[in-house]
Amino acid sequence: MTAPIDKAALARRFLALGPAEQKRFLELLAGKGIRFDRLPLVPAPRGEHLPASHAQQRLWLVAQMEPDSSAYHMVGAFGLEGELDRGALLAALELIVERHEALRTRFYEHEGQLCQRIDAPGPLDLDQQDVQGRPEAVQALADAHAARAFDLVEGPLLRVQLLRLAEQQWRLQIVCHHIVSDGWSIGVFAEELGRAYAALRLGQQPQLNELAIQYPDYAQWQRAWLAAGERERQLGYWRERLGDEQPVLALPYKLDASGQRHAERQAIEVPPALAERLRQLAQGEGATLFMLLLASFQLLLARYSNQRDIRVGVPVANRQRTETAPLVGFFVNTQVLRAEIGADMSFRQLLAEVRRHSLDAQDQQDLPFDQLVEALAAQRSLGQTPLFQVLFNHQKRDLGALQLPGLSLQALAQGVPHALFDLALDSHEDSSGRLRLTLTWARER
Repeated sequence: MTAPIDKAALARRFLALGPAEQKRFLELLAGKGIRFDRLPLVPAPRGEHLPASHAQQRLWLVAQMEPDSSAYHMVGAFGLEGELDRGALLAALELIVERHEALRTRFYEHEGQLCQRIDAPGPLDLDQQDVQGRPEAVQALADAHAARAFDLVEGPLLRVQLLRLAEQQWRLQIVCHHIVSDGWSIGVFAEELGRAYAALRLGQQPQLNELAIQYPDYAQWQRAWLAAGERERQLGYWRERLGDEQPVLALPYKLDASGQRHAERQAIEVPPALAERLRQLAQGEGATLFMLLLASFQLLLARYSNQRDIRVGVPVANRQRTETAPLVGFFVNTQVLRAEIGADMSFRQLLAEVRRHSLDAQDQQDLPFDQLVEALAAQRSLGQTPLFQVLFNHQKRDLGALQLPGLSLQALAQGVPHALFDLALDSHEDSSGRLRLTLTWARER
């Protein structure tokens, strides 16, 4: 009888090897029919210098060029009404910061390599202000809190603001730098905050599942896996899909060259009946609402630009592994989804093509965007995103996921003044079926 394979031991052995040995190790696994991506993620060896992930490296470089920009600030804001236990709230926040190393991370360079420095858990500096009777001050304080630049070297890269609006009315705002968080992380943070607050409010110890790994473990695993051959495999797909020419989308309005990229926004809520018809249309074609909205957006861009080759940047959660799902961290990656729209193509034909290429791209989502840019020799410019100028981001999550006992909550819109892209469409689908669309554009480059 053959003994079962200890997959965790294989994963640990791989991480302990040098780069050349890691590549040979993967070849040996493949020869035995063992796929490395089916091995579990395990805690990596902790040396003196912990390498940052590829995604963090990219944002570090952006921050060096635009240190005062708030474009990469992740903001969650909530209106609270009821009896708030501020002590339990602060304790819950500190527990989550202690639980997730990403929220205690700062950055530094060592011999040309960006590294992570994990601080020990400590007290959280909660910005509490009483603004009762001063309603005009609320938005100004919130805007300043959301827009204030982070220092990636000195940290911290998380800050929390609590404004008291009335005796039992509050405004809670959580701001993280994108280099340690992403959209998925906000949902993780909100869920854990609610569970921890509920327990602490009753004098109980919060019961949260133990985390198998931390973000620095993922960063080391990702670097090793890509370097051992996965990078070249996925890059081959993207070279073939995107080709040698990288056209610039001709948007039908002019942007000046001031370099500030101030953002303008327009939000709408899709009528429930229309949203349901869109879902039914997508299902009838074997597609998802995301695919249908992407196809519609690409068709709209083709008509306004009078171009047929439309490339749109699409964020992907990049959390295929069960070990990464409960973590706060910067996992999201960006893919470039291309639509070649024929003059006589029907919308259903376009949707079928978008569906096919979206499914193909799911198996190629680990290649870091900056490596794709480098490999395709895309021209970089401070005023223009390489490979695409327009983004589409569909999020299927409940923006009101935070639940605090004894309080009624309302998710609040709180943007930042800088636009990342020339044009971006964000669609939010919550658990009740509501569909909201937000269009954001750069007033100037």
